[in-house]
Amino acid sequence: MPRTTHPRAITSGLVAGQTAEAVDVLNAITPLDKAIEDLRTGWLEFGQLRFDPTAGTLTITAGAITITNSYHTITTAALQVLATINGANQGDIIYLVRSGGADIIVGDYLLAAGQGVWIIKEAVGFRVLASNGSLLRHAFRATRINSVQAIAASTNTKVQFNGVDYQQITPAGANVYDPTTNYRYTPGRQGVYDFDIMITYSSAMDAGGLVALALAKNGSVIALSHAFGTGVADLTCMLSHQDRATATTDYYEVFTYHFNAGSRNIYASATQCYFTGVLVGELN
Repeated sequence: MPRTTHPRAITSGLVAGQTAEAVDVLNAITPLDKAIEDLRTGWLEFGQLRFDPTAGTLTITAGAITITNSYHTITTAALQVLATINGANQGDIIYLVRSGGADIIVGDYLLAAGQGVWIIKEAVGFRVLASNGSLLRHAFRATRINSVQAIAASTNTKVQFNGVDYQQITPAGANVYDPTTNYRYTPGRQGVYDFDIMITYSSAMDAGGLVALALAKNGSVIALSHAFGTGVADLTCMLSHQDRATATTDYYEVFTYHFNAGSRNIYASATQCYFTGVLVGELN
């Protein structure tokens, strides 16, 4: 769409009570009339509002792109999470369209080929205004698989959930749950999370013996549930809790302990031993 600009009407030299010449009146009215018509048809360019629909293809590298126009197609050779936009000022509104290649995540949206996102540049980072991509949900489900885990007597022991059914990735592009080393969930995003935990002891637990299940945040217990042995196997402990992550580095782990005479095992079962979490919202 063409853009037009209009000079100011020249009325200098006229004084109160002086009759303007016809040419002066014409010079004053003609630009104004043209500007009103262009405004009506949407051709008028305002000094502080401009959208330049000149597409240019950008490749996301290490989660960043550099903007040169208002509209771009974006591509990447591998899954990327767009986290940094350079070459834009606070308040700029930008439209990005995925042109192909691997999936791209912008904010909470996963873009397939041809899908786009409207964003506004903020003082730090950016905010998504609208998108026709797939809305992502921050969530995960980890389980205990392949082999039982022995829990020593009277010892606070981390439950090693070593399988993952599903999980989102962090804004930096990394997996949020570690099933091999630390067995912890690091959401990577602030917000309120809902956790559900279940473990089942496969060994017979001493009748009346205390068994505990705990959720820890950054190494400190924030929720605790108790059960008591019945003298038979299949003792189940469950725990539900909500917590607010206030930093992108916050992490969550599960611990258990018991006061039996010796070591006891928990099942390797995705249906009897699991650790799940989901983002339910944010607080102001």
